[in-house]
Amino acid sequence: MNGPAQPLIRLSTAKPILSTLDAVYEDTDEILTRLGISRAAFDDPDAYIHAIVMYQFFEEAAAATKDLHLLSKIGAKMAVSNWPPLVDATKDAKTLGSFLTSVVIVATEHSSSTEHHLDIHGKSAVISGKGILRRLLFPRR
Repeated sequence: MNGPAQPLIRLSTAKPILSTLDAVYEDTDEILTRLGISRAAFDDPDAYIHAIVMYQFFEEAAAATKDLHLLSKIGAKMAVSNWPPLVDATKDAKTLGSFLTSVVIVATEHSSSTEHHLDIHGKSAVISGKGILRRLLFPRR
């Protein structure tokens, strides 16, 4: 895979988690400070962080709220039509094939910590991703 030597993830993808954490936890800034993450960076589409730091932020959010299922709850409520990678993928897509191809390309631009694939087999297509980071931190979920 071509790309950065370190597995990076666009920080703005975690903005829904930051907003939810702010609503249910009074000391979000302490978590951000401890992890060395600037609150303003969540609004910067060019801000990337190491995948391990992103995973640690997710773990810290779940621990702070004492809700091991926090991320799945946020994901279930999230309007995927507004999620930046899908919005970007739909900009120039004229066909289903061009949309699926765009999703894989945008996902790759969005995170170098996952290798993304689009496999077309006859009448079906499968989009998949494989993490390229050997985790030293294991999720509690």
